[in-house]
Amino acid sequence: MIDFYKIIIKGSFGEGNFGDDALMLVLSRIIGNICSEDNYAFICNADAGYINNIIPSVAIIRKGCIESYSSNLLLYGGGTQFFSFNNGGKTIEDNINKILKLFNDGIIKNIALRIRKKSCGREGIKYRYMASLGIGIGPFSEKKDAIRIAKLFSLMSYVAVRDKNSYEFCQSHEISKAGLYSDLCFLPNIFDDSLRSDFTELQKVKKRIGVIVRDWSHDDKGIAYSESIKNVINTLRDFECEVTYILFAGKNDVQWLKDIVRNNETYILWDPNTDTVEGFIKKLSIFDLFITARYHGAVFGALLGKPSVCIGIEPKLIQISEIMGDGGRLWNYPFIEEECVSAVMSVIKEYKKAISAISEFVKMQGDLADDMIKSFVDFADYIKI
Repeated sequence: MIDFYKIIIKGSFGEGNFGDDALMLVLSRIIGNICSEDNYAFICNADAGYINNIIPSVAIIRKGCIESYSSNLLLYGGGTQFFSFNNGGKTIEDNINKILKLFNDGIIKNIALRIRKKSCGREGIKYRYMASLGIGIGPFSEKKDAIRIAKLFSLMSYVAVRDKNSYEFCQSHEISKAGLYSDLCFLPNIFDDSLRSDFTELQKVKKRIGVIVRDWSHDDKGIAYSESIKNVINTLRDFECEVTYILFAGKNDVQWLKDIVRNNETYILWDPNTDTVEGFIKKLSIFDLFITARYHGAVFGALLGKPSVCIGIEPKLIQISEIMGDGGRLWNYPFIEEECVSAVMSVIKEYKKAISAISEFVKMQGDLADDMIKSFVDFADYIKI
């Protein structure tokens, strides 16, 4: 028997990552204005029992069971869902092929084939239309990966990307239907605006700095920044700054979590089993500025009216630091400690200017996100969802 939903939403949901869990909440509020709650569903990890803590009563399709569903619209919703990295000279598909070659066991082979199918971006769901909303694309370590994903996007009836890099990818592959907008989390009136700071100058003697870290094994940038940031934190504490570690994905950032606990450091951890999205945003609101190795660290920092120093381990962090203007700084490879400390101190010194720039940035991104949703609603009406 095939179960039917008007809209089935695909993303990195159920992974225990705050950014993706927040995107899921935003999408539920957007799609809930297009069709009733019982007419849409999210594809999530099989063990993601916490989802109903974030969105009560939402329908969940477990990965591995997707062939039993059909939909009017398969929607790739938010986040960076399409990318590949070169791990030790091997792409993800190379590793999958190695598994298939070395093991002839039926179960292992089926698992590997399923992973390969996912990496290609195609789902076993039967659908009438396919679209993407607020999506990030790339980077790709292999040209063949980029070509494969470009083909997928060429089959979509609607494409809305969140950033310039993704838009340029679409242009370079002649995906003319793509529109350049913003991240879904910038959509106005989605989160509690009372959490946003109205002050324009630092009043406290001790500045509160949140350092958002993540494990990064794709290249040597992960090791380089991890070694340097600890010394940066020690220096900032010598300058009378109060520094706290923040983890958006404890299940994935295992090495950082072990290190933080071992060294008895103060930290905040997103726990989707007990936290709510807006409750966690409230925890972030106590900080004056952020140093972040996660893209959504800068996004939510900005939504709270706070500047960020972005750690340039991947292109999207470099890009968002640039469009934040005076509200953002970039700490780039090879991650020289003095450069990060200097970036933080320059934000503190020119805090009023940084806050003003953040306000303008959030307004601009909010307008783009609003335009994106209006465009998507028009598309949904056109295809008679």
